[in-house]
Amino acid sequence: MADTGYFSENNLKEASDKKIDAYIPDQQFRKRDVRFKDKDKYNPKKNDKFGKEDFIYDSKKECFICPNNCELKKEGKENKIKNFYYQKYIAKQKNCTGCKLRTKCLRNEKTKKRTLMFQVKEFDREYTKEMIAKIDTQLGRKKYSMRMGIVEPVFANIRIHKRLDRFTLRGKHKVNNQWLLFCIVHNIGKIMKYGELKTA
Repeated sequence: MADTGYFSENNLKEASDKKIDAYIPDQQFRKRDVRFKDKDKYNPKKNDKFGKEDFIYDSKKECFICPNNCELKKEGKENKIKNFYYQKYIAKQKNCTGCKLRTKCLRNEKTKKRTLMFQVKEFDREYTKEMIAKIDTQLGRKKYSMRMGIVEPVFANIRIHKRLDRFTLRGKHKVNNQWLLFCIVHNIGKIMKYGELKTA
């Protein structure tokens, strides 16, 4: 089990190649989880700004039309961001300067013009799509929820109580040995605390 920072096509492919039963969620997995549908109930966020859904695409002109009926034209080539390709669309500054809907459209008063980034295609998505489907199952959510009680306490103990907040050696081999030694100390501590407990 790993956090969302490790969610990538390459990591998931390597886990699959090594036959590791991995549970690595994407950055949006909580938004799809019905258990978090009321997450903003006690901390509501006020957002009356225009979203991407308020902009209409004109396929003939290959541009987007804003709520004030102005065009945002395609700029440059597609940009690769993580596992997606995006296309940027930009409005003319003169249209945004005196727009009556400016405060609802721009996030910042100093922003000169509205820009949009729309996903146009994906690449090599087989492993990531499989992981998204896996995490969204009842078993996947249950498995990943166990991470907070299995993985995080180990890192917290080693980093805070054992004070390994940075490696003091150089080279992969030496760093690996240092990490293993701290893990041994961590496990010895568990044995000292729980080793004498008898099971029925």
